[in-house]
Amino acid sequence: MALSGVELAKTYLSDPSINGAYAKGGYKLDPWTGDDFTFGHLLRDGKVPKFKCQSKTKVDTVIVGGGMAGLACAYNLKDQSYLLLDQYDNLGGQSRSGTYSGMDFSYGPAYMSEPEGDVAELMQYANVTAAKLESSKNSFYWGDKWHHGVEGLSDAKLQSQLDQIRQDTKKVLFNKKNDGAEWFAEDPDARALDQVSLGSYLKSYDKDFVKLLDNFCKSALCVGTEKTSALSGFVLLEDLYHTSYVAPGGNPGVAKALAQKLVAQRPDSFKRGVFVWSIELKDDGAKIIYGDKKGRHHEVECKHVAIAIPHMVTARITKNMNNDLKGRLLQYKYGSYLVANLCLKKPVFEGSYDNWLGGTHTVADVITAESPYKVAGTYKPEMGQVLTVYMPYEPNSIGRGLLFQGDRKKLAEDTLKEVSSVSSELMANLDRVVLSRWGHALAVTAPKMYENNAYLLKNDNDVFSFAHSSVQGIPCIEGAVEAGKRAAMKALKKKAQTKTLFSIA
Repeated sequence: MALSGVELAKTYLSDPSINGAYAKGGYKLDPWTGDDFTFGHLLRDGKVPKFKCQSKTKVDTVIVGGGMAGLACAYNLKDQSYLLLDQYDNLGGQSRSGTYSGMDFSYGPAYMSEPEGDVAELMQYANVTAAKLESSKNSFYWGDKWHHGVEGLSDAKLQSQLDQIRQDTKKVLFNKKNDGAEWFAEDPDARALDQVSLGSYLKSYDKDFVKLLDNFCKSALCVGTEKTSALSGFVLLEDLYHTSYVAPGGNPGVAKALAQKLVAQRPDSFKRGVFVWSIELKDDGAKIIYGDKKGRHHEVECKHVAIAIPHMVTARITKNMNNDLKGRLLQYKYGSYLVANLCLKKPVFEGSYDNWLGGTHTVADVITAESPYKVAGTYKPEMGQVLTVYMPYEPNSIGRGLLFQGDRKKLAEDTLKEVSSVSSELMANLDRVVLSRWGHALAVTAPKMYENNAYLLKNDNDVFSFAHSSVQGIPCIEGAVEAGKRAAMKALKKKAQTKTLFSIA
């Protein structure tokens, strides 16, 4: 089935998620943020538009996707001929943000490890400084009360379990580089860890503590300890004991500043609010077909295409790709998320930066968005408090259906009920709720994910590259930056092999 340009434009403009907010129960419930499923589901259902091309363009490199990986690729090509295409008006992908009383908060990921190397270089270019948070950044809801930090806790059982998992993490990852997928083939111990689940290492642990670790893993990886690989799980567990860094607004603070500077430098190199319908690979480059909000159809030819979108979508839109490679892309499973930002008139939640819940809670963790402002000394009482609440759903669970149905009122009420159970003053001070839905948020780090990643990285070429953070291991800003830079280097190599240069006319 094909849609006309007019029909497609009406489909976009009638999306209810972009309409105004409404009030309920004494607080304001904002419109949806996060994913817009409209075009993705048309693509999934084979309703690809067919109409006359409105424009044709040639560039050296096309970047499909304007998340952190796509922006990192653009940064490394900032003096070259490139065109970045993104579905949303605001760049950043999952790293997008909102604002409340002068405080930015994240719709998705929030913190990073110590900025160094490529990440530090990118942040310096964007003029972003991250606040340093010690290992005391974590709190755990255990025995019906909060326990702050990872050392010196009053609860002996919780402390002993935290000490044990710390020792096991150090032992398992001793002298490992842990810097993405390309080292994987060189490390037999890493390959062995990638074959089994983290849960297989936790049989001797207290069951309630394992439930806490399940939510810890779900928050970042969308699956619990039994479904994530031991390699990914132990790499993630290091975050419990390491210093972390967070920019105002979380990782979106980095993406926003980077996007603003890149767009200001090369405004014609960015097309926002467009949807890529196909990537046709050729022997000497690629042709990309995309549509805009008015239902118009555009083509762009390039020497190299950096594909910075989830693997599942890549498999759907890419033509002439090796079937074995496409099959590998389709092996990845994606979890979904509800992220709720609870905007409060005054601080009432007395937690650390990242606050973890276990047991029967479906809320995995709650972060305090004001923390980087307090560390930097820029927080003011009138800014109140914003709690960023993560509710992850595993693949093939009811979660994606609930998010697609889009009952904001019910989802908000369910989230508030859970958070209120650990913060008694919440409802009396609640001013605004902002819900973000991520339908295919993360490629889950199941066993053999690193093996698949290594295969993908070995089998892209000088015409196309996989630039999404998923291809580097656990999802994080560091992986996104690494993936984006790698794709840019491939694009530059292709350019050096070609005599004629394209430029944006």
